[in-house]
Amino acid sequence: MENEGVSMSSDKKGIIVSVEHLDKCLRDVCIEEGSTVADVFDVAGIDHGCGFMLNGSIVKIEDLVKSGDVVKIIPDVMVKIACLGDRVRSIFLKEGSTIGDALDIAGIDDVDEYDITCNGIECTLEDKAVNGTVITLIPNIEGGGW
Repeated sequence: MENEGVSMSSDKKGIIVSVEHLDKCLRDVCIEEGSTVADVFDVAGIDHGCGFMLNGSIVKIEDLVKSGDVVKIIPDVMVKIACLGDRVRSIFLKEGSTIGDALDIAGIDDVDEYDITCNGIECTLEDKAVNGTVITLIPNIEGGGW
């Protein structure tokens, strides 16, 4: 894995901090000793507004990091998608995402073929996705006349 980082002055020691998202390592960053979580975000190109944990604990963005630390990015919104006849999938989204965004991420392209509900109530693709929502897709039933 390639490290990203900053150039350090000769009197500063470099440390490596891992940045993870959903238990997958996004990248390792090399930063100066005495750097903060905010510095890790800056080097990794991550927005300061996202949720995070440092080594499994909730800390402040100005807290110091040390070599070997793991900064885990916590998604803003998690929804579940249940499609009749398929497994239930968890989808992680940024705040402000829509039901349509969640279905796009899940790879569901043929949305016109489904009745879509959110927590049992009819919804639209433009409705905002809220943390904990269960999106249910029920295939449209075509029937014939007698």
